[in-house]
Amino acid sequence: MQNSPLSNFLINKFCCVNKKCLDYGKKGVGNIVVHSRYGKHDEIRMLKCKTCGSYFSERRNTALYNCKLQEDKAFEILYLLSKGYSIRKIHSLTGVSRDAISRLAHIDREHGNSLLEYLIRYLKVKEALFDDEQSSVE
Repeated sequence: MQNSPLSNFLINKFCCVNKKCLDYGKKGVGNIVVHSRYGKHDEIRMLKCKTCGSYFSERRNTALYNCKLQEDKAFEILYLLSKGYSIRKIHSLTGVSRDAISRLAHIDREHGNSLLEYLIRYLKVKEALFDDEQSSVE
């Protein structure tokens, strides 16, 4: 797979997860590259450590690891959970099974900080308005 600047977005935030690797746990040392993409829309990156040759998902050690829901749907559910909505109410709003919502809620409790990091890392801005010194916003 060709590595483009976009596919390498924030690649320096990852580290090797192989405990036997010389670069285990070291972020930003240049050993992690994008190997491929997977998922229904190829939105999840499969990463490779150049030091030891290990492959791992960018979602490894996050609440979304092995999650079958689309990312947007999972984030919507997590947002509703954070606002105090019940599992039954989220089911009626999203159409996602109560079991899937329960699993995601359980995993979210275990991975709260890593999910927050993941959300910040992959914040997708759909529209931005800029104002320079000469223009005015009305």
